[in-house]
Amino acid sequence: MKNGVTVTVLLGLTGILASCSPKLDQDSLCVISDLAQQDECTPGKYLFYRPERWGNERLDLDVIGLVCDFDKPIYHKNAGVICAYHKRTITEVQASG
Repeated sequence: MKNGVTVTVLLGLTGILASCSPKLDQDSLCVISDLAQQDECTPGKYLFYRPERWGNERLDLDVIGLVCDFDKPIYHKNAGVICAYHKRTITEVQASG
């Protein structure tokens, strides 16, 4: 019962936060399976990172850290990541902290 309440609260909070965020164009979705493909995407549009192989959760976190806009919702499951694209380079990330 406690887990069900937690999931419900988290889903509700996600909905509230998403409704406060500026609207993103959902008609264009940039699908990548490798970070090298990120230049094909447009900043501010949705990006769907769909790895060709599963099992390396660190790779998903690398993608989130490098290409996701932290001011917008980020959706992460074992199968991939969906977020608003915000281009960063590894050099920029390393310089920031």
